[in-house]
Amino acid sequence: MEYFIFNVTDEQHGASAVTTTTVAFCPSPDAAPESLKSALKAFFDHTVPTDNVLLLGPEGLESTLQTLSTDSFIVNALPHYTQLTAQQKIHTNTISSNNIHTKTTKEKPGTGKLPTLNQIRETGLRHLVEKHHALIDANPHFHYQKNNTTHTDKFLRTANLLVHGPEIAFIASWIAPYITDKTHFILTDTPAIHALAYAAVAIKKTLIPTLKSPVIDSFGSYSGIDQFTFRQDHLVIISASTSGNLQQRLLQKSKTKEDTMVTVLHNGETLPSGHLLCHLNPKTFTQIENHKASSCAMCKRGVPLIIIAGDHFIPETPPVKEVVLLNTDSSTELRTFLKKITLKKLIKINKAVHSDAQKPNEVFIDAANFLTAIQSAPNQELERILYKIPATTNRIIHVDDEGSRTLAEHVQTVTSSYTNRTITILNASEIFVNPHAYTSQTGTTLVVASSLSTGRDLLPISQILRIIQENQSISYLVGIARARNKSSLDQLCSNLQFGERPKQHSLHIVERVFLPAEHALHANAWEMENDFLYYWEKQNLSGDLLNVVRDRLKQIETDGGASGLQDALFWPSSGGSTLKLTPKFALWDHDYTQNSPSQSDVYLTITAILHYLREGMGRLKPWSQNHYNRHVISPDNFYRYNDGVIQASLLRAAHPSELDYQSDLPASRRMLDWILFSISNGNVVYESALKEFLLSLAIGRLQLHKTHHEEVIRALENQPDSTLGFFLHALQHPRN
Repeated sequence: MEYFIFNVTDEQHGASAVTTTTVAFCPSPDAAPESLKSALKAFFDHTVPTDNVLLLGPEGLESTLQTLSTDSFIVNALPHYTQLTAQQKIHTNTISSNNIHTKTTKEKPGTGKLPTLNQIRETGLRHLVEKHHALIDANPHFHYQKNNTTHTDKFLRTANLLVHGPEIAFIASWIAPYITDKTHFILTDTPAIHALAYAAVAIKKTLIPTLKSPVIDSFGSYSGIDQFTFRQDHLVIISASTSGNLQQRLLQKSKTKEDTMVTVLHNGETLPSGHLLCHLNPKTFTQIENHKASSCAMCKRGVPLIIIAGDHFIPETPPVKEVVLLNTDSSTELRTFLKKITLKKLIKINKAVHSDAQKPNEVFIDAANFLTAIQSAPNQELERILYKIPATTNRIIHVDDEGSRTLAEHVQTVTSSYTNRTITILNASEIFVNPHAYTSQTGTTLVVASSLSTGRDLLPISQILRIIQENQSISYLVGIARARNKSSLDQLCSNLQFGERPKQHSLHIVERVFLPAEHALHANAWEMENDFLYYWEKQNLSGDLLNVVRDRLKQIETDGGASGLQDALFWPSSGGSTLKLTPKFALWDHDYTQNSPSQSDVYLTITAILHYLREGMGRLKPWSQNHYNRHVISPDNFYRYNDGVIQASLLRAAHPSELDYQSDLPASRRMLDWILFSISNGNVVYESALKEFLLSLAIGRLQLHKTHHEEVIRALENQPDSTLGFFLHALQHPRN
């Protein structure tokens, strides 16, 4: 990764619209156009298109940034990534090494004002805090004692941010201005952030080669102030603050002056002395509260205490929280949606939607056929929406896909019948060819899309209509809106509805659901399985073992291949039958005795529920999956939901970290017991998902304690089943 890319939304200048700028921070003078193009494509594949693109770098990289911003290789590719109709200018700016409050470029952007450097600094740092979980939140089962002996249920660890070089350089670029020719020492409160000091010095020396490199050391936070020898010629970098007490002690106990102290992150009511790079606004980040040990309410309730100790502020290993899926985790909203979407063969898994797509959709919803189905069996929400379509509607512009065209034709029929108006249907692709040929001063334009996720299809249409629909009478109708969470959906809806005033344009959504990104950054379970099978197909396996591999590959290809999987998602049961759902699925309200649910129906259900829990849209707080906060799928789920198809869905829908029981011996033991029971009982276990458990072990998604892993291998020895023989061989000879 050569760039740090993030979005900055500017809501301070709302005269016409909220503008969003994509900032690509480039720390290297050797950056190549090819690498920037790849980085921008990867970024825009997973985010809503923005108004501006700004290349940013430390002072001294002006020529590099200018070269990149005008390179035809990038300029010509950018509209394809942003889906914006006009070829945009890429703006540039640099972070001064002498003055942190440098003004932004005076060039006027094409679609809105660029953010200030202060906005960029704070937004970038807040993005990193969220991305790397620097605000470490304890679960209800423990709390922390910090270095200053106060107790809290959360703390800031800036060292978590220091993972990728460009991100480190981004933070360091804001520290470099405070390094002068009089700075002979740089002191940190923890050696865990020394990388920031070294990076800041390196940035400064690119501009002042004669600068003498300061000595970098740590004074050891609260416990080290009294013992450390401070000099007058030093700069102090404090990793994080919640009270400002450390800065006050430095002012009192050492020769430190306010203008030589820089705090990277702050979360609290009182701002610290000296310079501050980023205040974590309580509107976005939960405010940290500190409690004296003698009056700590958590201690009084008997909540276990984890001590944060050592120079690196590393807490003791906290307990792992096991998550058990409950009936109530399938919310009423989700159950209603599942009732409408399941049993209709509308869900495809691992589907290649576009021929040039680099990754398939893990969960694909056939919006075209779904809309056809709800039109033939009237959908109350759709009918309610249709009677709210403006009577002045005289044209419908639909996104260029079959489902959107079908929905547009249905809207035309219904709306024409009660308005007695002639309504024209246009494909958006027609508008893009010659927008000005469709300029209109009267009536209302209705934009129709069968589905909505990132907004990549609708926002370009919105951009054109702001120009050609001169009376600004625009409405939107969406069949299925799928987003990561309510916040991201609200932001997307806000972008579409914003005109000369907030929510000027109406937006109607028939159905909505929250799911993981269509194209996940990590490999999904089927991609990992394919890679695993193709590897073993090339090895010198015996005939029976090779046939196991080829049979599974053939099954996948026959059922779906590039068109997506519905009933070959999982390996068959121990008896060789397809895993199917038995009656009375606890997570559904609807009956399915007359229609056999597909495996993809069940997988969608489990995926959605896990996603709702991860995002904090259910009974739990959002899952903070990192070294300090671990969540795993409790092995009890596999006893609670003993249908093989549900167990297989859990194994595939869970993230690998959620199936990692290596450090949780009791959980690993319970998982082992189920696997051993399935091996020893064979066909007695109803539609056992044993082969899915073994596959997850073999590809590394499911991880047991080492001794338990070895027990599985021993239990598979001398089993007559050739499939079990294949998994035994794969477990005995893991890939490097």
